[in-house]
Amino acid sequence: VGEHSIDALFLSDSIAFVSSTSTNLSQTVALGVATSIGNIPVFFAMSGSSGGVSQATIGYDGKNLTVGPITGLISNQDADALLYLPNGNLLVGGTTIRQVDPALGNVVGTVINTVGNKFTLDPSGDKVWTSAHRNKLVELPLDPFGTSVVHDITGPDTRITQLAFDAAGNAYYVNEFNLGRLDLATFTSTRWARAKLA
Repeated sequence: VGEHSIDALFLSDSIAFVSSTSTNLSQTVALGVATSIGNIPVFFAMSGSSGGVSQATIGYDGKNLTVGPITGLISNQDADALLYLPNGNLLVGGTTIRQVDPALGNVVGTVINTVGNKFTLDPSGDKVWTSAHRNKLVELPLDPFGTSVVHDITGPDTRITQLAFDAAGNAYYVNEFNLGRLDLATFTSTRWARAKLA
């Protein structure tokens, strides 16, 4: 009841998600055997002008989860999204998009005047797709890094929030209330579902 928004997209290999009209969808995932891990870095972001990117290490001995101290990587900068890049750096979203070396905390590249709230790595590994929330689609080439290409979309949905890809490289989008497929050759949307507002 009321207004709902779609902010993320989960692609499943379960046929039940495709053919079901149920409003209570779930998928059971078989758990593996617990194993130990140690000192894995975890990064998290906070948006807004007093935001930034911080990191902590986590470990698991098979029974207990440990979290190390939180340390700041970058501070007092809008950090609205994070993505690990193929080169090992972090892509940090917000009012300015930055590529950050996580080992040193150095900004190694920026894309100015481009807002990025959600990031999706293209299956090619050569570019990232982003947008300001429910806005035009933006392509960020990774080599060389520092530019952006804004794409106009035609079809029933001309603004998107985020892309996701299946194993075959097909692109799917959400834009707050709608879900569909996006042809990245023609930038044409095909809406699959629209949320019903009560």
